[in-house]
Amino acid sequence: MKFKFHIFKPLIFAFLVFFSVEIITYLSIGRNKIIDASIENTFFDNKFKKLDVGQKYIVLYKSQIFKKNNAEFLQVGDSSGFYGVRPIIVNSYLNGLNYLNLSCCADSGWEGYVYTANHYLKNNPEAKYLVLYASPYSLPMQYKKGFSEDLKNIFGDVKDKNFFKIFNYIPSLYHRKRILNFLYQNDIEDKSKEYKRVIKNLGVVDNFESYTGYKYAEFIKYLSSTKGWLPYDRKKRWMGMPTNKCGKAITSNFYDAYGNPTLKKSLQKIKNVADRYDTKLIVFFNPVACKDSEKMDPIHKEINLFKKLNPDVFIPFGFINTYEKTEFSDRWHLTPKASIKQSHKIGKILGDFLDLSDKN
Repeated sequence: MKFKFHIFKPLIFAFLVFFSVEIITYLSIGRNKIIDASIENTFFDNKFKKLDVGQKYIVLYKSQIFKKNNAEFLQVGDSSGFYGVRPIIVNSYLNGLNYLNLSCCADSGWEGYVYTANHYLKNNPEAKYLVLYASPYSLPMQYKKGFSEDLKNIFGDVKDKNFFKIFNYIPSLYHRKRILNFLYQNDIEDKSKEYKRVIKNLGVVDNFESYTGYKYAEFIKYLSSTKGWLPYDRKKRWMGMPTNKCGKAITSNFYDAYGNPTLKKSLQKIKNVADRYDTKLIVFFNPVACKDSEKMDPIHKEINLFKKLNPDVFIPFGFINTYEKTEFSDRWHLTPKASIKQSHKIGKILGDFLDLSDKN
């Protein structure tokens, strides 16, 4: 039977046109810009007249600033760590080692912490310690999966088996956002306005420029200079927060819909990522204004069981650490002043830990 090659000519011609356009686009735009655009295309919802939450932009900014770095300590987790830990202070205790704050938000879900940790550890062979920092108020069931699937799309699965991810990097998709803005009749937002909107959406500080000494247009420069920390100053937001015995506000995010505890399982997933890259896992829980109580016993038991199964994990301060209510901007976040105290505390314990490790 004679092969009818001419039947496939239109398909071959279309493929050659497509391939030529993509090659020209790649050469004219460049690899780095295409990768950055692919992250925005797959991470943001790009809905009509609706902007994504500020937390997603923070993930994007940090991925652009810190994707490849030489830090030995990489911190992931929720916004209690984002606003609560100042790497510059911590570094002063680490004998020349570097600490990086990659934390973002509880909205990303604990699965999101796993994808984030895997991404940065994969791209940073210098890392020796993975730090998980989370608030007791933001246990795994608070946001459940959150936007972890979006993080999986840009950072990849832990198993790296998503073959179709390659299609996110088609060069012509670089123009997708501009085309959507044209179709939606959106004004193209300059970076200074974008940064100002994100800061306002996060509720970081009332006046970023006077507080930090940096212009809105220099937001990325500021975030880079602090190694991932931002000040969170919401005066009197601590009023009404729990200050007596810790209770339901914490335990409600500990159990799943069937009444099963979730913390040990979630911690184990993060530990597995740390083991994959031969790094040591360190866990910190943000201070709270309430006091430890018998209602926390199931959580203490869960953590102790996790430590028994993973004796090499370092959890120096335990689950409940009580600070004065005036040291909080709200129940989840420390004030900028209290973040100094917390950072010295973390730096000192890590410095002592390193000294002890050297002696052993």
